[in-house]
Amino acid sequence: MDEDKKAIRILSFDNGGPGTYSQLLIVKEYMARIAHDFEVDECDVYPADYFDLMGGVGFGGLAALLLGHLRLDMDKAIEALLNIATTIPSTSSEDQITLEENTKSLFKVVSEVMEDCGIALDVKMHDKRVSPPKCKVAIYASTTANLSHSVTFRTYPRCGLNTNLAIVDAICSTLACPSVFAPVIVRNGPRQQKYVGGVHGANNPTRELLKEAGSIFGEDIHVAQILSIGAGRPRVSHLDQATLAGVNRVLEALAMDCEGVAVELSTRLSGVEAYLRLNVDRGMESAGMHDWDDLGSIETHTSAYMDNPTIQEYIEASLQRLHGRVGLVTLREINYSNSQFIRVSGTPPTDIATKIAEANDTIALLKALCEWLRTLHTKECTRLLDCSCFR
Repeated sequence: MDEDKKAIRILSFDNGGPGTYSQLLIVKEYMARIAHDFEVDECDVYPADYFDLMGGVGFGGLAALLLGHLRLDMDKAIEALLNIATTIPSTSSEDQITLEENTKSLFKVVSEVMEDCGIALDVKMHDKRVSPPKCKVAIYASTTANLSHSVTFRTYPRCGLNTNLAIVDAICSTLACPSVFAPVIVRNGPRQQKYVGGVHGANNPTRELLKEAGSIFGEDIHVAQILSIGAGRPRVSHLDQATLAGVNRVLEALAMDCEGVAVELSTRLSGVEAYLRLNVDRGMESAGMHDWDDLGSIETHTSAYMDNPTIQEYIEASLQRLHGRVGLVTLREINYSNSQFIRVSGTPPTDIATKIAEANDTIALLKALCEWLRTLHTKECTRLLDCSCFR
C-alpha cells in the first residue's frame, strides 16, 4: 500500500508532572514488545517510527518532542526528561523575583539537555537546517493574555500563520507552570508574547491533535490508532480548608484536569476500536505536579496496571493496529460526526475490498480475507488468526 494512503497513528500525552514517567513507561512497554517480536535490541526501536503524529502539554509535550522529533529511543528519552525534571525548581512561589529566577534556571537546564541531544540553541521547531523524522510533533502552551486558548508549536510547516519558536523556547513555554515559573517572554517590545504552560480545557490534547491531524493529512484519511496516555488518575478535587491556599489548590487542579476530555472522547468514540486511553488508575492519586523524588512507586503502580489482563489485551490489539496501519474510520467521521456515537462499518476498507474482488486464485483470496480480519481486532478474529492454518 502507498505510504501516504496508510491509516495514521496518533500518540497524545496528557500534561503531567511525575506522571509523565508513567506515560513513558507505558510507551516503553510497547517498544519492548516490538523489539521482542522483531528480535532486536530495545535501543534500536524508536517510537517515532510507529506514530505519524505526536503531541502533548507540559512534560507530556517534552516527551512527545524527545520521542517524535529528536527520535530518541526510550531509555535516552527518559534520561533526558528526568535530567530536566529533577533539576529545575519545583517549589511554588508568589514572589515575582523567585519566579523569574526559576525561569532562568529552566532555560539553563533545558538548553544543556538539548545541546547534549545535539540541538543548537537557535534551532527552531520547524527548521530547514534539520532533517526531521517522518513523525510530526505538536506541543501546546497558552499566553497570559488568553489562558483558555491553546498555542501550537509545530515541527512541520502548515498553511497560514504558524508560531515557530526555537525548540528551547517552545519546551520552556510548555513547561512554565505559572505557580513556579514566570512567563516565557518571546520578542521584547510591543509585540512580545508571554507563554505559560498548561491550557485550560486542553491539558489532555487529544481533541486538538485530532483536529491537527485533519489539517495535516486531510479529513478523509483513515485512522489506525489514537493512543491517549494519561499521567495517572488524580484524586477527586475537594476543598478541605476554606483558605486562600486551599482554594488555589482546587482551582489549579481543575485547570489541569485531563479526565473531562478523556470521558468525553471515551463516550463519543465508544464504537471506535482505534481509540485507546491508557491511564494508571490506582496508586498515583497523591502524586503532586512537582514530586519527582518518588519515581519508584510510580514505576510499581504502572507495572501493576500494565499487568492487568484486560490492559494486556488492549495493548496487543493496539500493537496490531500500529503494525497493520489499516483503519475503519476516517478523521472526518471522528471530528465532525453529528451523532453521539460513531458507528463503524463492518465492511472492508476500499483497498482491501479491491484485493478481495480481484483475487484470481484461492491463495490470493485467503490472504486478502486474512488482511481484513486483522483490521477488525475482535477477539473472535484474533482467535481465528491464531490457528496454525493461518500462520
